[in-house]
Amino acid sequence: MTKAEKDIAVRMHGIMRRLVHQHVKALSLPGPESDMTRTQLSALFQIGRSGTTAMGSLAEELDIAPGSLTGIVDRLIEKGFVRRDRDTGDRRKVVVALTPQGVEAFAQFQEAEGRFTEKMFSLLSPEEGDTLVRLMERLVGGLETAGGAAPPADDSRPARS
Repeated sequence: MTKAEKDIAVRMHGIMRRLVHQHVKALSLPGPESDMTRTQLSALFQIGRSGTTAMGSLAEELDIAPGSLTGIVDRLIEKGFVRRDRDTGDRRKVVVALTPQGVEAFAQFQEAEGRFTEKMFSLLSPEEGDTLVRLMERLVGGLETAGGAAPPADDSRPARS
């Protein structure tokens, strides 16, 4: 790696860290939601998107060990956002789902996520936004192909026109 490439890498890491910080800050809501970790927030979002989901599937989607997920889900249960049940079709499986309070928190986070996305893309022209997304997809795709552990993409957002 050349010095110029190292300089770009350092800048890119700093920018990514700042972007993640801004994203987390934008999703910070008052009340019990305010002290959620990024992993808890990711779990809440995935459960909200998927509905009732098996713990094993959730661990796979979040790319974390099932044992680690148990602690994360325990914290979400303590906060009143999630409930844990046995799968009615296969009693050996444990499933999780949002509680009414979790559904409300998920809706608030979705609204905050929408505001953040609108603000972010308002800073770019449509062409710049498309270019940014294409470059990010190329980076993530290349890292995934090279064996990097990147979480699956969320393709639920409509394409930008």
